Amino acid sequence: MECLTSVKLTENGLLPPKPWQTLSTEELGRILDSLLFEVSSRDPLTYLAGAALIAAVSLLACLLPARRATQVDPMLALRYE
Repeated sequence: MECLTSVKLTENGLLPPKPWQTLSTEELGRILDSLLFEVSSRDPLTYLAGAALIAAVSLLACLLPARRATQVDPMLALRYE
């Protein structure tokens, strides 16, 4: 259940921008053009790699605590609450 919430939050961050956010995205693209060396700000491979990295870190961040929580004895956890 916690992983589903985390996946939804990550999905919202990785989806394409809304129409009213496009202007700020274009401005950010111009700024990135001046900062990037030998990489275009519109390079699809870079975008895919960045999105994959964010998704992997998000999945790992929700799976590790969930796995740890499954190893706790339910009766012991309820007793301490």
